[in-house]
Amino acid sequence: MIGANVRVCHNAVGTIQDIVPDAPKIVVVQRMLPNVENWLPAIKALVKRGWLIVSEIDDYPLVPIKSIRDAWDASMQWQGYAACHAVQTSTETLRQVFLPYNDEVMVFPNQLFQLPPAVAKPEEDIRLFLGALNRQDSWAPLIEQLNKLIHKYPQIVPLVIHDEYLFKALKSDRKLFQKKLVYADYSKAMAGSHIALLPLTDTEFTRHKSDIKFVEAAGARAAVIASPAVYGQVIKHGETGLVADTPEEWEKHLETLICNKGLRNRLAWGAFNYVVKERMLHNHIHKRVDWYYDLWARRDELNKALYERIPELAEA
Repeated sequence: MIGANVRVCHNAVGTIQDIVPDAPKIVVVQRMLPNVENWLPAIKALVKRGWLIVSEIDDYPLVPIKSIRDAWDASMQWQGYAACHAVQTSTETLRQVFLPYNDEVMVFPNQLFQLPPAVAKPEEDIRLFLGALNRQDSWAPLIEQLNKLIHKYPQIVPLVIHDEYLFKALKSDRKLFQKKLVYADYSKAMAGSHIALLPLTDTEFTRHKSDIKFVEAAGARAAVIASPAVYGQVIKHGETGLVADTPEEWEKHLETLICNKGLRNRLAWGAFNYVVKERMLHNHIHKRVDWYYDLWARRDELNKALYERIPELAEA
């Protein structure tokens, strides 16, 4: 028992009707981009009904993608993180981003909810998992090296998720492509791969990302090669994965793993054991529940701080 009842609402909190009158009531709003016209009246109504509002955000808000940036420009922007009682995020780097707008910012590193089932990996092939959104800048410097190794080792089967640019650039008759996958199928595809490649160009945006891709690959028992940006903080080079910076290092490490099954297995199991011991959600969920109870115990203080940040909410 973790001491919490959890409901998921995709539209309106008002759809939850069977709340115990005196029970702690906390709304966790994920990846919100609120506008003044809709958000402030909603917050005011929720606070009046006795709710606390927590904004959950796992990315740097200034995303370099036009559609998301347009939504950001039309939103309350940074003030959106002031217009809630507290913020929860996944890294200390992100916490420092939101602290100027809200004193109540808590870090909960990303964890795995459950391990994907083990999948038999074909002995005659080397399946490479190449799956992430919006990574063209990260893949571009590595295309030449990848194609060189694909030509040299015909047992390589590249599996590309989402990225049509990367798929078209790879010169392989055996390459596979999936435009979209539900999470269970994504995890299964990763679990069926021998090696997961996680390149990440070092930019202001990527430096605020979490290490979740490594955690997912490790939980799927894939050997990982990753960039030093973000992943260098969690991977123990040579024990739980390999860290590659330059295209030459990527080529060297990938060729090593292609040729060395023993090292592939050692890295995969080292990373898997790390996740099992340290990065499973069931070992950390009590920290979230404890924090929510602490917020609830301080709700009068938090309401006062909210009204000071956004005086319009205090108006009758």
